[in-house]
Amino acid sequence: MLLSEIQAFLAVVRTGSFTSAARQLGAPKATLSRQVTRLEDRIGARLLARSTRKVALTEVGSEFYARCSAAVEDLEEAERVAAGMESTASGKLRVSTSYELAHDHLVALLPEFHARYPAVEVALDVTNRHVDLVGENYDVAVRGGWIRQQGLIARRVVDSEIGLFAARGYFERRRRLREWSELAEHELVALGPRANGRMFSLCGPDGEVELPKQPWLYATSPGVVKAAVLAELGIGLCVLDPFTPLFEAGELVRVLPQYRLQAPDAGGLFIVYQSKRHLTPKVRVFVDFMAERLPRSMGGKPARGRAK
Repeated sequence: MLLSEIQAFLAVVRTGSFTSAARQLGAPKATLSRQVTRLEDRIGARLLARSTRKVALTEVGSEFYARCSAAVEDLEEAERVAAGMESTASGKLRVSTSYELAHDHLVALLPEFHARYPAVEVALDVTNRHVDLVGENYDVAVRGGWIRQQGLIARRVVDSEIGLFAARGYFERRRRLREWSELAEHELVALGPRANGRMFSLCGPDGEVELPKQPWLYATSPGVVKAAVLAELGIGLCVLDPFTPLFEAGELVRVLPQYRLQAPDAGGLFIVYQSKRHLTPKVRVFVDFMAERLPRSMGGKPARGRAK
């Protein structure tokens, strides 16, 4: 049973004629007549008694009209309620982020977000695993580094530098590096999941050069990279912003500071969500809020562009 056929039937009854119903619905009179006829054929009973001057409900049609009228009113009310919900930021918002971002930044910002949008319930899932937003039904992910899921919007909100660094004691037993080619003599530790075919390269005074060797250890947490570097397991390749206090205290030192790491979508913080189409208010306000507040919270540079 088609809703359009029922709507045509209800319009004819309420206006008293096919002509008036056609004018109200903005449809040809013949179209409405065919729709009502198909509805009657499907039911197997006459709903309207037609004459040249007017139409009237049959006994079956009267009962059918009462039930359909109530049902359509319920549907229209449901549509109004849904539209109202979609115009207000409310409901449960599932957010995935890393431990470092949650602990150092998001938790401190959430009270202000809650004060602005008290009807939004934030479910914060803290994991260093890059989740599948679609398959695992997340609304938003706040992530640093590489974004590798197709069909997602990745809004870059903070630009960060990725460089090389080591523990202060690392070079007490090793010769300091002067050229990038000397990295071949050292072990490397990198931030990010190891993706097949992904190669790191460096950009420096002579342009872009490929690393002479690839990292032996990958970690999805900057904290783990920091721990490995402080344990002198190798030279770290990671975003530098979280380690500023350690550089200032002299516990970490820059390695080849004239070079920075090159990799697709690297060196930034991203807010990732599924689609711009039918973006719900709760997602929109969260994305806009975090895009505004995270750069200030992290002391980084607001992003100049977006990755998709």
